[in-house]
Amino acid sequence: PGAGMGVIGAAVASAIAFAVGGILITVVLWKHPDISPRGQRLTPDMQILRPCLRVAFPNMLQRFGTSLGYVAFASMINSLGEVATAAHTIANTVESLFYIPAFGMQTAAATLAGNAYGARDNEKMKNLSRMFIPIEVTLMFITGSALFVVAPIFMGFFSDNPEVIALGATVLRMVAISEPFYGFLIIVEGFMLGVGKTKEPFVYSMIGMWGIRIVGTFICTQILGMGLLSAWGCMIGHNMVLFLLFLNVYIRGSWNPLREK
Repeated sequence: PGAGMGVIGAAVASAIAFAVGGILITVVLWKHPDISPRGQRLTPDMQILRPCLRVAFPNMLQRFGTSLGYVAFASMINSLGEVATAAHTIANTVESLFYIPAFGMQTAAATLAGNAYGARDNEKMKNLSRMFIPIEVTLMFITGSALFVVAPIFMGFFSDNPEVIALGATVLRMVAISEPFYGFLIIVEGFMLGVGKTKEPFVYSMIGMWGIRIVGTFICTQILGMGLLSAWGCMIGHNMVLFLLFLNVYIRGSWNPLREK
């Protein structure tokens, strides 16, 4: 703001932050005693690369399809006017703050599930699910409850427009109710990613994002002329469909490749 560059300045600052972060991570990697690439050949080893690609390619497609879906979703929100756009942008930022602990637990679940799978320890794998799922659902219930209560306060930190605050608080309270269900699905997804089962999460993500959120939002906002509440309703519907799909995976036990046949 001090330089008066506006949105361009924010983009430049973001680019600098990512570049500096990438440089620092590269330096740490280069100096690491165990995984540093110093002195190693750069010729690809296909025996190692093939299984890596089998795991990574669906995950890459999932990230690409999801990111593209966010762009399409945001473009439809932007067509609803300044108040809806401002309320959505701020609410989305506030919501992400309350998701940070949940995604931290997902990373831990993926890591520990991968370790258990590598050790072929089925008992540990089952114990991880019994431990992580109740903790995550409880955590998301607490954060969802807190978000429901403080939604207007957090909206007020970013805007002094009463319409923006009221609309943003409403959509935040809508999504807060669904957070425990979201917590369950991201833990099961974390287990699957940790053991290399990336195809099903990719397919489920595309069904939820494009089949529910994007199509539903297009119908509600562009055809029926409904507002931001309908768009966030479609987003919640997306999460609930994912919850049901991953619940089915968990009940069937197909998330665990070590399960007893």
